Amino acid sequence: CQDRPGVAPADSAGLCRAVKEAALQSDVVVVSFHWGTEFSDYPTQSQRRLAHLAVDSGALLVIGHHPHVVQGLEVYQDAVIAYSLGNFIFDQGPRHGGDKSVMLNAELSKDGVELMILTPLVIENCQPHIAEPDRAWSILERLIQVCEPLGTHLFMDVDEGSAVLALD
Repeated sequence: CQDRPGVAPADSAGLCRAVKEAALQSDVVVVSFHWGTEFSDYPTQSQRRLAHLAVDSGALLVIGHHPHVVQGLEVYQDAVIAYSLGNFIFDQGPRHGGDKSVMLNAELSKDGVELMILTPLVIENCQPHIAEPDRAWSILERLIQVCEPLGTHLFMDVDEGSAVLALD
């Protein structure tokens, strides 16, 4: 409803219209979706269609949240889609991996995503912390695993304990 605040429904026509309008008024459009199946390792086909539609309409970065676990990233039409980065301050403990997350650091320009670095986090007592090396590697290895079916390649930065997304 346009006469009161709220969350926009994820219908195709409304999404296209909103993203195209935002692209006319901005240098960079980032779209955030609350979507997905809790504790699922992979996005649904419906999520992938909506993410692609957002990019086709002008978004350079799409970030999803809700599954409480880290899902894969996809490079589509020179844009990046992060289907789920996991939890940030929501503490579920180790149940289904809900205590593992990644922080996304993106450099964006009018031309697209210039750089994307993913830093592993652990959630303890409702607070995110940069993961210690042993846990960081296991989080990054899982992230690489869930990116593979999406055709996305990540490279681990041994010195920094992070992953860099290959944008080429």
